[in-house]
Amino acid sequence: MGDDQESTRRHEAGHQVAAAAVGWTLRGLTAQGGTHLLGCSRVFEPPVPESAWDALDVGQPFTLWPPAVQASVQAQVLVRMAGDPADLSLAAPGVSGGVEPTIAVQAAERVERLVALPEPVPADVTALRVIVNGPGPSDADKIAKLAWFAHGTDLLSAGAWLSWMEAQTRALVAAKAPMIRRLTAALVARHTLSCEQVAALLAG
Repeated sequence: MGDDQESTRRHEAGHQVAAAAVGWTLRGLTAQGGTHLLGCSRVFEPPVPESAWDALDVGQPFTLWPPAVQASVQAQVLVRMAGDPADLSLAAPGVSGGVEPTIAVQAAERVERLVALPEPVPADVTALRVIVNGPGPSDADKIAKLAWFAHGTDLLSAGAWLSWMEAQTRALVAAKAPMIRRLTAALVARHTLSCEQVAALLAG
């Protein structure tokens, strides 16, 4: 169970950091599972301008869609893809090629960060609990729907695009690995982090 919990912490931290990287609003995350989900990263995408939607012709290739719509779809896929690469790539020690700090150093860093964190907002914590206890589509299901929306029945284009998006996601996870590790470490002690706590950790 411990391994599953650690995997969930890395997974949800990956989602949260990816959302921050594309400019979404962060509303916290939890690695405390419920009846349906092992964890949850709660984020909100900024709205796409109505003018972009008005200009959209879904009959055109995705590359010819309005830039704002393209960016929105790609950001949604990237955020939803980030969980698994974050878990898999950060699971092994020394993945970055550097020397791992000793357990004492790690513990000291965690204590310092936890003490400095603001108290969680009750509404955010409640919202996360509601999500993990409710049924919902998986990340893969959501990504599949976005690929279908962008590429329709052109499976070759959809497959190539998803492969490209996966490469972009892996690159982002590698670049943001220190941030993902900070959130993962904080989730060990707190299990649930509010948006204010996440902001404090990402800023540190």
